[in-house]
Amino acid sequence: MRNRVKKSILLAMAILLTLTFSIPVYAATTANTTSGSILLDDKAGLLDQSEAAQVLEALEVASSDSNCNLVVLTTNQGLNESAIHSYADTYYATNVENKTQTNMCVTLTVDMTSRLVDVGTYNPGSKRNLNDAAKDEVREYVTSDLSSGNYVKAFTKFAEKAGKIAAGIDEDGGRNKSTFPWGFRIIISLVIGVIVALIVCSIIKKQLKTVEMKAGAADYVRPGSLNIKEQSDRFLYSNVTKTAKPKSNSSSGGGGSSGSHSTGSF
Repeated sequence: MRNRVKKSILLAMAILLTLTFSIPVYAATTANTTSGSILLDDKAGLLDQSEAAQVLEALEVASSDSNCNLVVLTTNQGLNESAIHSYADTYYATNVENKTQTNMCVTLTVDMTSRLVDVGTYNPGSKRNLNDAAKDEVREYVTSDLSSGNYVKAFTKFAEKAGKIAAGIDEDGGRNKSTFPWGFRIIISLVIGVIVALIVCSIIKKQLKTVEMKAGAADYVRPGSLNIKEQSDRFLYSNVTKTAKPKSNSSSGGGGSSGSHSTGSF
């Protein structure tokens, strides 16, 4: 009787362990598909199943941490600059806007045929958004990896970079001081400390100096030893003209369903 009970317990434990280990495998398999996620739409087929799962996880984590939807889109349609803007805008309006907890969104759109890469930002009716410089920074940050075919690295770097920038922007569109990187805080503190130290040392040095420089040289010239017969002043003039360097990247508009974009090639 006891042997039967023991066998039943062991059998039940074996079944329970089998179910425990099989459930995560099944969940991971279904999560690998991109069609059910608003954060990853790999129409160009750049990622296999495991790579898509890795990128999707990075996008989900960064989106959650930054309270911003970070989206990666790929296509082979051969879109020009205007069309790739519309492609991202349409995806945002259809799949993201008013369908998540936050409407703030940053998209990375890659067209493998035209070799264009675009970063778009959206947040209708809010000042919390990425400015032109931030969009350029994000796009340039991933361009080299896209050129080298390191798509997983490029997409995960996009998630990290865009998420970090988005997390540092408050609802008024300003920089959130609480997310200011500790490294920069330390550097700025050191610079301020050095400046204060130099000022203090300069004051002490002046107090210890017994001889000061004079504007005239009368005290250093023997009377009657110098006879200046002629004196003249000559001035040289220069004319400097500055012209703003034209910006190669295109940017347009503010937030909203039409988005604001930074586009370049890779």
